[in-house]
Amino acid sequence: MVLIHGLGGIWWTMRKPLVALAEAGFHAVAVDLRGHGDSDKPPRGYDGWTLASDITHLIRALGHTSAVIVGQGEGGFVAWTAAYHRPRAVRGLVVVGSPHPLATRHAAIRDRAQRRALVPRLLADQAPRLPERRLTTDGAASVEAMLRDRSAPAWQDTDDFRETAALLRQAMLIPKAAHLSLESRRWMVRSQLRPDGRDFRRTVSGVLDQP
Repeated sequence: MVLIHGLGGIWWTMRKPLVALAEAGFHAVAVDLRGHGDSDKPPRGYDGWTLASDITHLIRALGHTSAVIVGQGEGGFVAWTAAYHRPRAVRGLVVVGSPHPLATRHAAIRDRAQRRALVPRLLADQAPRLPERRLTTDGAASVEAMLRDRSAPAWQDTDDFRETAALLRQAMLIPKAAHLSLESRRWMVRSQLRPDGRDFRRTVSGVLDQP
């Protein structure tokens, strides 16, 4: 099983299910996506296909022909893409907080409430430099704020939360991490009216065979 974090995350955010899955007998691996944490930070390759290929190539590099992929948030976007793009490498799919890419697009276009929730932030992230500054200002305080917004209040008073928040803030301050963590979101928006966006929508259309 390969576990993939979302925006602002690193492999550490998956450590508890990672341990539980390993104890249940799975070969469980949590990754830092390209551009995040300790992974390489090339200037290109943040489109859906390349991010998905990173994961399916990793599965083979670990000695397996296929795996169950677990993705949270934007990690779920990568998981959906991998299941369509390299179906033989994806035995099953678990997504948390990550609707199907076409459902997300449909909601952003057709549903007013969803459009208000999705579009302003996605458009704000298209600007040069300002989104990176927002992510890194005051020691990446916005990363901790995002974690608070998306977690249960009871956890926020624990040492575990404080340790996680500190690690995620440190990870966002790694050189190039803030910029590259936004590149996949920029591709999602900028590709909408380009041929690569149309090709991507064709890739992820239809019903998956995997559970």
